Amino acid sequence: MSTAQVIEVQHPPPKRKRDETHSHQQPPQTSQDPKPKKRKQTRKKKAPQTRPGEDFDDYLGLNLAIADMDSQMLTDYVASRTRQLEPNLSVLEAEDLRIPRSAVRDTSTWTQQTRTLDALPEYLETFKQAGEDLRSTTEQMGTPHTLVVAVSGMRAAELTRALRQFQSKEVMVAKLFAKHMKLAETREFCQRRRISVGVGTPQRLRDLIDEGALRINGLRRVVVDASYIGQKRRGILELKDTHRPLLELLGMAKLRERFGKDSGQIQLLFY
Repeated sequence: MSTAQVIEVQHPPPKRKRDETHSHQQPPQTSQDPKPKKRKQTRKKKAPQTRPGEDFDDYLGLNLAIADMDSQMLTDYVASRTRQLEPNLSVLEAEDLRIPRSAVRDTSTWTQQTRTLDALPEYLETFKQAGEDLRSTTEQMGTPHTLVVAVSGMRAAELTRALRQFQSKEVMVAKLFAKHMKLAETREFCQRRRISVGVGTPQRLRDLIDEGALRINGLRRVVVDASYIGQKRRGILELKDTHRPLLELLGMAKLRERFGKDSGQIQLLFY
């Protein structure tokens, strides 16, 4: 009996299962792959810095600090604005532009109301001369008893409307500035009308006084609309376009020599 030959059969090795931990790995980045985008960092807006003499009420559009300043504080504040807006002025030039303390009427005691448009008539009534009627004026044409200095034509229009109670059939509260109204037209207007209160921008008022169309022999007060501020928190004292013209108006010899607090002199008030 022959012995059977045993044949050994070789089976293929079992297939390895793919390692699941490696199946989700991302292939390494090459130099051609796009770089991941960086997130933009949003910067927080800085709150505007306030300086001495500033207490802004953006809702009312006022610098409330003006109301608390006495004569000395006001002249110092205006001088500080001059140095900031015109840093190249010499000491002598800056001193020539400085408003003397004796010229400014102290109205910081008037705390009955916030210095809004509606409160301006009461403010004028409070600081008028004894027995004075603000609804009347001299018979001479173009001779107001009050000048109100505004930062712009638009603000001058608002102030004019707020002071209508000092107007009558014979006497006007006059807006002496408008973009559509030329200087010659304003001059003719002053020569034809009796004016109790004149409202305008510094340069326009100065031009009318220089030309003699606006007479100041009956003038008793100049009121600077100083508390009002625009959207950028700038008013007549803070804007370079109006600050220097205002000082040049107040520095006119015709006005400066008559500024004072005694009867017959011109009072300078900052509203």
